[in-house]
Amino acid sequence: MSSILFLEILKMRKLWASIIGFCGGFGGIGALLGKGIHRPEWVLHLDGIFTSIGHYFTPYGMLIFGMVYSDAISNVRKRNILKLLLLIPIFNMYSMFQVYPEFRVDFRILGIWVASYVIATNILLIYSVWREDRPIVKRRKILTCVFVS
Repeated sequence: MSSILFLEILKMRKLWASIIGFCGGFGGIGALLGKGIHRPEWVLHLDGIFTSIGHYFTPYGMLIFGMVYSDAISNVRKRNILKLLLLIPIFNMYSMFQVYPEFRVDFRILGIWVASYVIATNILLIYSVWREDRPIVKRRKILTCVFVS
C-alpha cells in the first residue's frame, strides 16, 4: 500500500512539473504570434488565449508543484481545496483584463500575486531541501529548486 502511495506522489510531481513547462510554452507561442491588432482574427484570439495561459497558469503550476514536491500539506482533501482557492486570482484577472483583441494586463496587479506564488514556491522547495537528511536526495532537491525557480 505504501509503495502505491509513493508512486502516486511521484506521478503528481511529474504532472505539475510538466504543467509548468506546458503553460510556459503557451507564453512562448503567444510571443511568436506577433504584436498589434493588425493580424487575422483567429491569430488575435489564439494570441490572447496563449499569452494569458502563459502569464496566469505558469505561476499557479509552480506553486502547486512546490506544494506537491515538499509534501507540506499531506492531507489530500486540504491540498485539493487549496488548489481550487489558488485559482481565484486567475479568474479575477480574466474578469478584470481583456484578452481579445490584444492581451492587456496591469502588470502591477499581476506581479502582486505572481510574486507571492513564486516566493511561496521557493519557500516550499527550500523547506523540502531542509527537511531532507540523505545527501544524494538533498543534492537532487537543490537542483530542483534551481530549475523551478
